[in-house]
Amino acid sequence: MIPLKYLHLVMGKIIECRCANCQYSESAILLGFGKISGFFFPCFDPQTKTVKHIEVDSCFEIKNNSRVELKQDKIERLIGEGYVPYFLRKMYKKKFFGTKAISPSPLYLQNKFNACPKCENFTLTFWDNGGLFD
Repeated sequence: MIPLKYLHLVMGKIIECRCANCQYSESAILLGFGKISGFFFPCFDPQTKTVKHIEVDSCFEIKNNSRVELKQDKIERLIGEGYVPYFLRKMYKKKFFGTKAISPSPLYLQNKFNACPKCENFTLTFWDNGGLFD
């Protein structure tokens, strides 16, 4: 669990991704809190073999106004609906030298060595394009 103050570091970013192997790319992926809606996070959609952003509010709970805790039953329901969030361990390789966190644990997203939805190699890179959303 992480202090709530660190979630503010990921509020309203627009990120992009590209695979170094097959050149799959996606832009305008939302990460963080929207003003009107909830918390968005990139997920793998196995039906379309793409990366999409979806609301994951139901997958975590803020405890004591300071800690974030994942709700396993809600994550399993999300997977059952066909979305696999990139904060799940099977969606990225272990940290390697030069890998940076875009979003801290438990809603962890690293910049390199993520699963590509097209070629299924761990060659997908996420980065912050500098855009913000509200």
